[in-house]
Amino acid sequence: MLSKRVLVLISCLAGVAGLGVAAIGVAPALAETAAPPADPAELEELRLAADRGDAAAQNNLGMMYYDGDGVAQNYGEAVRYFRLAADQGDAGGQFAVGRMYAEGRGVTQSDDEAARYFRLAADQGDADAQFILGLVYAEGRGVAQSDGEAYFWLSLAASERAEFAEDRDFAESLLNSPEIADVQARVAAWKAKK
Repeated sequence: MLSKRVLVLISCLAGVAGLGVAAIGVAPALAETAAPPADPAELEELRLAADRGDAAAQNNLGMMYYDGDGVAQNYGEAVRYFRLAADQGDAGGQFAVGRMYAEGRGVTQSDDEAARYFRLAADQGDADAQFILGLVYAEGRGVAQSDGEAYFWLSLAASERAEFAEDRDFAESLLNSPEIADVQARVAAWKAKK
């Protein structure tokens, strides 16, 4: 199971990424409240767009079901819609499915699957996924623990978002000079390909 720190960060970052703001320990209570119904015409239009393969619509429906926004909260439906977007290669959908596996909402909790989906989104340059993947490597959750891989992913994330620099710097402090140089060369090569 992912540590509480990583789960809290995932929830916080999910809010930043537009995936809802349900906090750890609060979301189960939300499941017991009735959501105001969405405008039926708008909801039907969104479902039709999702059925046509529109990844943004799929993510929006997933978010609505995750948060219980305009529909009854249903983590199974949230995962279904997020997975539809993820299966099309949508980084937001991949991050969201990773989050669902990390939290064990709508799916059986799995660090391996969470890491796999975060990696898919991170490989596309999603800074939030890169940050979470760096933490996953730092803790060895669903992947072999590796300070070098943690530093790699945290470096990529910090190059996009300054607020990730402190974690990157801490990961760097765990490595020796040749290891740091190797990772920095990998980061430069990765960026050159993107």
